[in-house]
Amino acid sequence: MFRTILAACAAFTLAMQLAVTYITVVSPKAYAAPTSHIQFTAPVIVAEPLKEEIVLNEYSDADLDCMTKNIYFEARNQSVEGQYAVAEVVMNRVAAEEFPKTVCEVIKQKSATNCQFSWYCDGLPDVMHDKEAINRAKMIARTVLSFKTNYTNGAKYYHANYVRPGWAKDGKVKQIQDHIFYTRI
Repeated sequence: MFRTILAACAAFTLAMQLAVTYITVVSPKAYAAPTSHIQFTAPVIVAEPLKEEIVLNEYSDADLDCMTKNIYFEARNQSVEGQYAVAEVVMNRVAAEEFPKTVCEVIKQKSATNCQFSWYCDGLPDVMHDKEAINRAKMIARTVLSFKTNYTNGAKYYHANYVRPGWAKDGKVKQIQDHIFYTRI
């Protein structure tokens, strides 16, 4: 079952990275009756050849749990792309020298005055109630933990667009809905 879920996550990630082109397709009925003009538009996925070898990363149950909670509490109201982007920030931090080396340590990291991810120290119970959002967050977590994705061009920081942190001056790379992503601060 795990391999089936993993394969589905990988296929979803690949689909998100492919270009979708729309073409006009003539229906089979149109072939049977040459005077008919029945047509419909269907998406056709056009893939570029892979430029990198796909490497399957290993991760622990704790990593999966921490990442799922982080996606859920930080971005469950965002699009799938926005949820991937939040998860990528964690993975980009894990890969960076200046941050802790595990997913859970990155998510639970505190500074002198606050947490890196606000949900972790907001004082509210960390209970996930929305089953659909939990399942989506877990699928995204598995994908990002297993494969390298790049929706944020290497962003290691983000904030909601309704706050103005003092560190948000340089390095803006992307805005996805109400989250603004940065490579450096």
